[in-house]
Amino acid sequence: MSPIPKPAKRAPRPARRIARKVRVRKVKKASRGKLGREADRLFSLIVRSRGFCEARGVRTLHAGPLQCAHIIGRSYRSTRWDEENAFCLCAGCHRFWTSRPIEFRRFVVDMRGIVWFDEVTSRALHPWDKDIVGVVARLRERAVELGLEVEAADLLKREREKANG
Repeated sequence: MSPIPKPAKRAPRPARRIARKVRVRKVKKASRGKLGREADRLFSLIVRSRGFCEARGVRTLHAGPLQCAHIIGRSYRSTRWDEENAFCLCAGCHRFWTSRPIEFRRFVVDMRGIVWFDEVTSRALHPWDKDIVGVVARLRERAVELGLEVEAADLLKREREKANG
């Protein structure tokens, strides 16, 4: 008996190229969340640059680092990044006033006046214009004005050059 011959191997097929769509990558804009965090960071830096706890004449116990304490809550975006809507408080005072909202309102009215408090409250109730880019630009300018950030100054300069051509 003769051995059974093996089947002949086929020549390998040439690899077919699958036509794929070429995607043009868009330049990503900064997300609103990222810009919001940047605005929060700059705003806190600006408020804390006041350099002292603004409740120093009211409370005698002060503890911890300085913090940005909003008068009208951060959920009201119309006044979230408004410098008039914040105190610079030490961590101890911030915790104290946060847990005592009625006393905090009285403290605010004593410090700034009822007319001012009513104005800020009415501004908080107006709808926000959703211009987060404008908010970040304004806060960067303010930070540069106060001499807080060299990075903000450089970024602001680049943005102005880009806008001018």
